[in-house]
Amino acid sequence: MDYDDYGDDYDDDYYEEDDYDYDDGTVDAAAYYNRNNQTPAARRAASAASSSSPSAAVVFKTKPAKKKGKGASTSSAAPSTAAAASSRPSPGFAPVPAAVAARTDAAASQQLEDADPDMAAAIAASLADERSRAAFMAEAGLSSPAQSSASSTAAKAPSPTPTPLRSADAQQATMAALEQLKLEKQRQRSGASVSSASISAASTPKRQISTESSNLPHSVSLNEVALPSRINTSASSLTVPDAAVSSSSMPVSPRSPSTAIASSSSSSSSCAAVQTTGEEPPPQTSAKRQREVDSVLAAEGDQKDRINMVVIGHVDAGKSTLMGHLLFLQGRVSKKLLHRYEKESKQLGKSSFHYAWVLDETEEERTRGVTVDVATNYFETQTKKITLLDAPGHRDFIPNMITGAAQADAAILVVPATTGEFEGGFSEDGQIREHCLLSRSLGVGQMIVAVNKLDTVNWSRERYDFILAQLLPFLHGIGYKDKEVWTIPVSGLTGENIMDRKSEELKSWYDGPVLLDLIDQFQPPPRETSKPMRLCIQDVFKSLTLGQAVAGKVETGSILPKDRLLLLPLGETVSVKAMESRGENLAIATAGDNIEIGIKDFSDPAVLQVGQWLCDPQHPIPQVHHFRAQILTMNYKIPLIAGSQLVFFTHATTEAVSIHSLIGIVDKVSGAVTKRRPRVIPRSSTAIVEIVCKNRICLELFRNYKSMGRFSLRRGQETVAVGIVTQLYRTKL
Repeated sequence: MDYDDYGDDYDDDYYEEDDYDYDDGTVDAAAYYNRNNQTPAARRAASAASSSSPSAAVVFKTKPAKKKGKGASTSSAAPSTAAAASSRPSPGFAPVPAAVAARTDAAASQQLEDADPDMAAAIAASLADERSRAAFMAEAGLSSPAQSSASSTAAKAPSPTPTPLRSADAQQATMAALEQLKLEKQRQRSGASVSSASISAASTPKRQISTESSNLPHSVSLNEVALPSRINTSASSLTVPDAAVSSSSMPVSPRSPSTAIASSSSSSSSCAAVQTTGEEPPPQTSAKRQREVDSVLAAEGDQKDRINMVVIGHVDAGKSTLMGHLLFLQGRVSKKLLHRYEKESKQLGKSSFHYAWVLDETEEERTRGVTVDVATNYFETQTKKITLLDAPGHRDFIPNMITGAAQADAAILVVPATTGEFEGGFSEDGQIREHCLLSRSLGVGQMIVAVNKLDTVNWSRERYDFILAQLLPFLHGIGYKDKEVWTIPVSGLTGENIMDRKSEELKSWYDGPVLLDLIDQFQPPPRETSKPMRLCIQDVFKSLTLGQAVAGKVETGSILPKDRLLLLPLGETVSVKAMESRGENLAIATAGDNIEIGIKDFSDPAVLQVGQWLCDPQHPIPQVHHFRAQILTMNYKIPLIAGSQLVFFTHATTEAVSIHSLIGIVDKVSGAVTKRRPRVIPRSSTAIVEIVCKNRICLELFRNYKSMGRFSLRRGQETVAVGIVTQLYRTKL
């Protein structure tokens, strides 16, 4: 075998002629080493040749000498090699006595050690590796390459051509040893340590590296992965039963010593010891604090229920126009202001946008004609106080829509009835499907489907029924029940069926409640006021009455003036100066309230940023880099595999993350794990994964804080998955 075939991978300095000294009539030590890796017949032939004809001994050369000129000879060893080839005995030559062979081997080994100790050590390590591999193959009941080669050689008839001194396996082992020696010498020259992984890869034959390096290790049983035995994974709600997540059966990190799960090549990092958080039940507020809160609430008396409502839908569906007209009819916008909006919108060529300008207040939104950020406003029904959150519909602003939907208890889905607009919004590239699924995954449990712009099709009942026939099965498929969905035909521009009904065409076939009455039917979800306070900062601003202020929704617990709060992940303690909601001062804020808080006792206003959390200093929010989650994948274009780089969204927090490992795929119906350690997660499936964050994020377990345990994953302009947090790990990978 010509070592020139290996190209420039090997340094010529290690294979020059002068690296080894040879005596005439003596067989080189490396040749003796390679003789030990031959078949018995070839070994007997080589031994007989060395004992019977010393002058014809073969000199082992690793590489021919370089040409010095045009007419220079190619190798000084050519005569010796030719002589050896002409005088080599046949395979049937008489064997050499064992004592003679042993003395010869010992002399060869001693000569090799004297010539190059590093080479001798490398060859010894290679031999040990070959023996351990052969023992493993024998234990597994498989035939080693050497045995297969020997059996095939014995079965063949003797060939008239000379038998080569070295088999293919022996040549590969020698080259691996030489490569290891080369790496060691390079390490000594540069002073840099060579990792054990590199040495292990160098001691593997090249033809096996490409097939083995991509496979997962097979030495660990997949049954060692501690997974919940049964998980509810329906698309309607990603929830984990208490029995599946109790403290006695919590999943353990695969990098824990007790499980010792081997990771794939894309997730080879490991932790020495991993401690999990959240296994204990969530803490409760003290009895003293609870009495104080109860006394303040009793002093305020009975009040209307509070509902946070988000408006979602495809771009240009008329969401802002519909809600702006509702606020005008409610008296929240004066006629003078609306007349000014109408005049200014006509000057920009957008005469029908004057109602939308009630909510679209920025110059960018009015110029482009689309909602960019979440607009907040307030109005009241007969029994409810509504906080209105107008979310953007354009796909470029989906992160802002997620921020709005994370604060909402209910939603209005605005669907355009104009021919072609509904079909475009409900298609795969439209935003109706994505908005509905994101809202459901973020905890929005009630929805009104408002079929807008029905006046453009003469209040056609056929068009109305066609849209509902397409949309309602989809809503049922993602988990909405019949009692949680209401439908209504409206017109945001004319105001028909918002607070009253005047059109005779509509009266002829619709006699249900108007939009304001349907909003009044929303029911407030349970409020977790007894748990420690949690609030995500949605906005930072300066107010004339509050000074430096932040805005957000109280997720759990309660806030009183002069409370001390912990700002995370910064870790700074601040004080509450005062609170406002709907322009009114508050004596107390409880779970579910969208409020504005005046902050004091902080080091620098720059420390207050959107996406940070305010919490109870006695019970801070866990901050983690690594967590386990149960996700529901969407109809994405690029497969989701271990190592996928995504963007993590929860409330107003945005963070770059990566999929560290794929734990298993779960059946949506039975809840059983159908496949462990998959290589890829299919579209529209439920899976358990582990996620690693670039920076620390504030997270809670879904079973303890449902609103803080939900999240979504996006890549580019597409939503990849939504999910819930099932386990937190303290140790950073």
